[in-house]
Amino acid sequence: QASKNCDMIKDREFTGENTMQFIVLDMEWNQAKSSRAVVRKPVFLNGEIIQIGAVKLNENFEMTDKIKIAVKPKYYKSMNKKVAALTSITNDDIKNGISFAEASDKLRLWCGDDFLFMTWGPDDMGILFDNHILWGISYSWIPKCINVQDIFFNQIDNGNRQFSLTYAMEKLGIDGLNEHDALNDAVNTYLVCKKLDMKSGIENSKADIFDNFSDIVFREDSENVFKSKDAALRDSITICFICPKCGEKMCGSDWASVNSSKVLGILRCKCGSLYAALLRFIKTQKGGCRVKRILYKFNDDFNALYFKRIKIQTEKEEAFRRRKHGKRKKSSADANTKNV
Repeated sequence: QASKNCDMIKDREFTGENTMQFIVLDMEWNQAKSSRAVVRKPVFLNGEIIQIGAVKLNENFEMTDKIKIAVKPKYYKSMNKKVAALTSITNDDIKNGISFAEASDKLRLWCGDDFLFMTWGPDDMGILFDNHILWGISYSWIPKCINVQDIFFNQIDNGNRQFSLTYAMEKLGIDGLNEHDALNDAVNTYLVCKKLDMKSGIENSKADIFDNFSDIVFREDSENVFKSKDAALRDSITICFICPKCGEKMCGSDWASVNSSKVLGILRCKCGSLYAALLRFIKTQKGGCRVKRILYKFNDDFNALYFKRIKIQTEKEEAFRRRKHGKRKKSSADANTKNV
């Protein structure tokens, strides 16, 4: 039940008869001490989780429980100095933690059967997902997530794009707990929630289909760095995937631009299987980009989004060609006038 679409909550009435719970989740993660030390397989590991904090809320958004888990890292075993300074987490702290496999199981059991995650911003869920892949642990239990940051932006601060949790607390006059501790930040996010109309915020929120972890069948971070998105889309390794059903190669050709950092493709294998493929471009410090490749189970939502974006993309290209053609005609007319 944990993998329910967030949209399903819109069909629920918030009454005492429901058992839906909300888990406000926050995590702290360690980072590699140098670019050479970054783990690149099976994922490009931006952060290894070292602390998990969560607050459990009932359907009326009242706190009923909380949990804090110290995690012993497997790869980034010594604290990055910047992370240590920010979080006050020491090497002794992480040595005394439990493995991520144990931590994941502990969190899953504590969450229960019917719940949705709530986080401040999108980063935590991506890190949580990557760490499950890193440890070879099933992530099918992870539900979609409500981004409290978006609800704050829509209800309180739609004229200002400062999104930090610190800013939100200051804006709402909240005297929160010390930051950069996973449990404290989960509590701080909960305190922000208390100032928002969460029922309305959730009902009006738009679920991101790319965040449905249970639909993912393959995910990989490319080791290659490309000069541009166009260069990446010309790379046969980047645009091709292996069909999970039959093992045949299937490659994307007509990619639909979702936004400046994502393109979506619909892949059909020779065996008849359909998949949605997402390429996400991540900028590097030197100006190039890496590519995160994700393959999803195909569904009507992906189909609708793909053709919607293709239509928009085609209309933009046609408008550009018309403007370009118009400029050429004007230049030609001006030249003829001069000759006369």
